[in-house]
Order: sequence, then structure tokens, then C-alpha cells
Amino acid sequence: MLVRSPYNFRRIGLLVKPDLGVRREILRGVAQFAETEPRWELELLWKVTELRDFRPDSHFHGLIAWPEHDRDPAVIRSFAVPTVCMGHFPIEGVSRVLYDNRRIGARIAAYLFERGLKYFAAYAERLFASYSRERVEGFQNGLPAAGLPCPVFDARAVGENPERWEKLMPEVGAWLRDLPKPVGILADSDTSGYNLLLACRHFGVRVPDEVAVVSVGADDLVSALAQPRLSSASLNGIRAGVMACELLKRLLIGRTKPRSVWMDDQPIIERGSSNLLAFHDPVVVQAQRFLLDHATEEIQISDIVRAVGVSRRALEKRYKTAVGKTLHDTIQQCRLEKAQELLTQTQLPIAEIAERSGFSEARRLSEVFRRANGQTPRQYRNTHAFL
Repeated sequence: MLVRSPYNFRRIGLLVKPDLGVRREILRGVAQFAETEPRWELELLWKVTELRDFRPDSHFHGLIAWPEHDRDPAVIRSFAVPTVCMGHFPIEGVSRVLYDNRRIGARIAAYLFERGLKYFAAYAERLFASYSRERVEGFQNGLPAAGLPCPVFDARAVGENPERWEKLMPEVGAWLRDLPKPVGILADSDTSGYNLLLACRHFGVRVPDEVAVVSVGADDLVSALAQPRLSSASLNGIRAGVMACELLKRLLIGRTKPRSVWMDDQPIIERGSSNLLAFHDPVVVQAQRFLLDHATEEIQISDIVRAVGVSRRALEKRYKTAVGKTLHDTIQQCRLEKAQELLTQTQLPIAEIAERSGFSEARRLSEVFRRANGQTPRQYRNTHAFL
């Protein structure tokens, strides 16, 4: 008797409300993956989460979901099919694609510090959610000096009820006025960042000269509406959508059990709200700009010296005084971050990754990588690979 493969046809339900940039990107990633799976049929079901007693009346083979409310787990479980969840809402025994929000916060702290800022703060409208608290904690812990002050403006009342924003704005203005300047501020979401820029404009606070703002999400629409345009850490939704599909496919064909996988790369998209170098020394500003623009090329310190027009000894001394680390250390850090991104986001050979990230050869990349991470590039790829 001919037995049909259980993977011949798959109807995939998408319980993802496309109201945020990252969710729309996730759906694009799912659609992109489905192009390689002609037997997959996608059906967008996000409205069913608004129904309290919903039960699926059609047969689905798999589900990709972004739960938001207490009632959503029951809805998701009612499908009784292999499921991959996104977002911060946990459902026991269900596979998830997760963001390391503490790491995102720490990366934003390092980014702002590299631009010469010495004062830092956080503005959060979603502190009732774990992802917001984790981003703020990661930002605080990622600051270069232990115990460095980082005041947090708790605007969760706005997140719970947007109508309260106008009433809260005077308090935000007073907080902005009292912060030491220039200051780098983490906003826990793009909406928070947009509101913070609105307050800066209303109270005459100059962005980015007095206040540099970086949010999380990299929603192109929100950024385009902000004045100036909003810098933000990307949640790389297209890749997250593809990862969810890869995991769901393995669940469908029985090659893995429910588990969690982590997104590993959330690059910061720099726009007008943080496009500054706040070092007082103009030579250091010039050197840092050249370095950030060219670090992943095979530049030498001598190239930076020629670009800024001072002696190497004077430049290295002034740079170390202003930045707190050497030119060589900054170059290596930029190259390592690029290599880590390529290792986790591509299948490029190690030799090509070394070339693209500014190392002279694969052996040199391996030496630096092992010292910094305790692993070879290949080991790092294997431990951080999705599947």
C-alpha cells in the first residue's frame, strides 16, 4: 500500500498581528521561506486572538505565533499542532525564537560610549514587560564604568494608556532639562524613542548635540516620522521569521523536539538622533570617524595618522585619554564584531570572513578570536548556529 509522506502538504497558520515593524518583517521572512517550500500554504490568523472562545474550525499542520495576552496561550494550544512562538510571552513546552534583550541594551551602551558620551540615561514606557526591563538592565550593566549613574524615567503609564502622554510630557521635559549634557539615552522601544524625540523638540532640547537617542526595533515608518530620524537596534525580523520556519519545519518532520533558539545579531541602524561624536578633542573626533568608517578594511594605525595629520605618538596619547582604550583595541573590536556577524548570519568560508572583517588572513582572525572569545571562529559558529 502506498503511504503518503506526512510532509507532502502543510497548512501553516500565522497568529502574528502585523501592527509593528518587527512583526511585519517576521511575516516577510515567513513568506520568503515559504517560497522555497511550494507545499506550504500560509494563512494569516491574527484576528483570532481577539476572540475569547476561539476554536480552530479548519485543520492546520503548524503554527507560528506572537502571543500578547493572557488568553493567547489557550488559543494557541487549541490548535494542537507543532508551534513556534515569537516575542516575550512564554508558553511552556512550545518552541520559541527569542531575543537577548540584555545584550541589546549592552550593545546600545557600548555604541553610545564609543561616540564619546560620558553621561547616560534610559527612558522606558514598557517597564511592565520583561523585555523592557531586560533592555534597561543590559544598558545599565553595559556601561563602561561600574556604578556609573544611569537615571531611568519610568513612563509605563504611557505604555499602558497612550492618552496619558500629554499629561506626562511636562515631567519628561523637567527630567530632560536636569540631565547632564551631552547624554546618551536608551529608549526601550521605537514608540518610546519617537515620544522622547517629540518631547525634546517641544522643550527645545537639541538632538543629537545635547541628547542622543537610540531605541529598539528599527521600524522604518516610525523612524521616518521622527524628527530627526530615529536610530535604533534592529530586531532583524526577516531573519527571525526564517528561523521560525526552519524550526517549524524540523518539528513537522520530527527532527527536533520543542526548544528555544536565540537571535544573535541586532545591529544598530544609525540615523540622525545619534549621529554625533561628543569628544572634546577635534583630533580624536576625526580619528574616531575615520576608524568607524574603515575599521573592517585592512587599515593600519599609520592610515589614521595620515588622515588626521598629527604624529602617531600624539594621536595615540590623545585617543587613549579621550576614549579610554587604544586605537588598536578599537580596531580589533570593530573587526571582531563584524566577524561574529558574518559567522552567525552567513555560511561564508572562514577565509572570506577574515577578509571581509579586515583581518589579513584566517589564521590571524583565529588568533584574535580565540583570545577574545575563548573559541575559534569555527567553534563560535557551531555554538551560535541556529540548527
